[in-house]
Amino acid sequence: MSKKTVQLNDQQKAVVGFRQGYAVAMASPGSGKTACIVERVLALLREGVKPSEILSLTFTSSAAKEMVERAGLKDVKEKIFSTFHSWALGFIKRECLALPFKVRHDAHGPNPLCLPIDAARMLAMICRHLPDKVQWKDAQGYISLMKRRGISPAMAVKFIEHDGDEKFVAAYAKYEQALREKGVMDFDSVVIETARLLESRADVRARNRYKFVQIDEAHDTDSCQWECVKHISENILAVGDENQGIYGWRGSESKITSYFCGMFPAACVLDLPINYRSTKEIVAYCKEIAPEQNSTVLNFSTPNEQGVPPTFRLYGREDEEAAGVIRNCQDLGNTAILARTNRQLACFENECATRGLRYRLLGKSGYWNQREVKDCIAIVGAVVKPTDNAILGMLKSRCEMTKFLRKSDTAEHKSVATQLTEMQAREVGKTCLSQLLCRLEATANIGHALRELRSELRTLNGLTAIKMVLNRFGVLSSYDEDDNKDENVDNDPRDNVMKLVEYAGKKASLAEFYEWTGKVQRSLRARTDCLTLGTIHASKGREWKYVFVVGVNQDVLPHVKGEIEEEKRIFFVACSRAALKLHVSASGVASELMRHKLPKDDDGGIIDAWDGFELLREG
Repeated sequence: MSKKTVQLNDQQKAVVGFRQGYAVAMASPGSGKTACIVERVLALLREGVKPSEILSLTFTSSAAKEMVERAGLKDVKEKIFSTFHSWALGFIKRECLALPFKVRHDAHGPNPLCLPIDAARMLAMICRHLPDKVQWKDAQGYISLMKRRGISPAMAVKFIEHDGDEKFVAAYAKYEQALREKGVMDFDSVVIETARLLESRADVRARNRYKFVQIDEAHDTDSCQWECVKHISENILAVGDENQGIYGWRGSESKITSYFCGMFPAACVLDLPINYRSTKEIVAYCKEIAPEQNSTVLNFSTPNEQGVPPTFRLYGREDEEAAGVIRNCQDLGNTAILARTNRQLACFENECATRGLRYRLLGKSGYWNQREVKDCIAIVGAVVKPTDNAILGMLKSRCEMTKFLRKSDTAEHKSVATQLTEMQAREVGKTCLSQLLCRLEATANIGHALRELRSELRTLNGLTAIKMVLNRFGVLSSYDEDDNKDENVDNDPRDNVMKLVEYAGKKASLAEFYEWTGKVQRSLRARTDCLTLGTIHASKGREWKYVFVVGVNQDVLPHVKGEIEEEKRIFFVACSRAALKLHVSASGVASELMRHKLPKDDDGGIIDAWDGFELLREG
């Protein structure tokens, strides 16, 4: 452990030096919170605290890995830096005999975690056999929300908020019963059962104590996770920012100061108000838009240069915005384009493909990566260019036509895809899967539908053709209007499908549209030294010299399905990623978050792209 200490300001020293009791450090963007967390761990180790007595929790494995590397602790056996779920899973494995139910064991000990794909299949099977029709994905969102709120199946009856929620309660109860019978837990249950054991068993608490616990991104911590934390130490440091809590939709407690001080009345509050990332102009703007005007924001400042003021522009259409923004991206490796939803990123991905620009996507960001988009393209491919891959993709796609065909192989049953490929292998000559569809009873209807569609679509334009295909396969009807009612709206399946319809409407035929989608999907993607595209949620914890916050449109940011205060925090997070220059733009009707900042003419009218106003060139 030879890592040298870094230079700290007085506020950072107070955080690093905190030892006894409970404290919440309010860390403004770019204030060096990660450095404080790492330096505090190193200081404790230098003071003789054992690695096994320190626990530093964060929310992503990449963040935990970064902290290990920055601390130079790769060779330390004990796991100091960990995600909540990784730590909780280790706890469950250690304390499996204390659980009120049995968990599965294998040759290497307890193995209680049910893989997400297995849990989804289990839930889908349960939903298919319920008296009332339930889409498994809807049930999954409901169950996950209930679990994050600490609401058991027995308690869920008392928390029914909408007509029809009774069917979700039934699915929840049967799902939990199935998990118990198999001796496994899903992702959410690992933390829930950890909290329950710590709450109910004094002996378990005694075996799992730490001298020091610290929590990164504390504003993203939910009540169940806080229940775990309060039982494992008497010295707890929470590091977060009330203005960066953007996961309220999954149960996080963003009002971290009041929540933490309510849980620990003797807690103190430490401020980290100095930003080392951004220019004075960007810091001033972020200070202005911060939803929570707390003491950290009031003292928000930076020693950096003055810089240039953020710029604000309005475009007539999305494609004009994409062209205008990307035209002004000069230093690709240090530039990010951030949007509220994946659908908004589509125009920017297309523009990069058209211009031959290398780009990368953050996390699960990206329009063309979304499952429903790939499903629709596979269906279209099965119609206009029925290769074996297109047919197999179509059979796995989510739509009414394939509802009962998407089962995977089991010990008792072969999937439809397997049956078709085995039938193909038995053929004397090579026979395309599309030709075999009509010969298999389960897929005969699909085979006939594909043949009819190929005949009917020959003279139709792209818009009419894709609407006919999607309607025939029942794509939109497989997604409820409220599919994302309790989830992050970065990705709305129905929105994404309709965006695909819009693109098809610009092509002369469905075949031309399908060929175009192939070119876009094969666009130049890279990992380094390229333009970054992503949703604002995926940008959390990152920074770039140049940031374009795009699509700040009415009903999109703030999103019509979002809670207004959280939407303001999302906008704050996006703008605070910028170090040197910040550009904010919209297309069509600008949101109130930026409308007042748009350039005006002499009569007070907004100057937009139609008047020839262009973004300032970098440099």
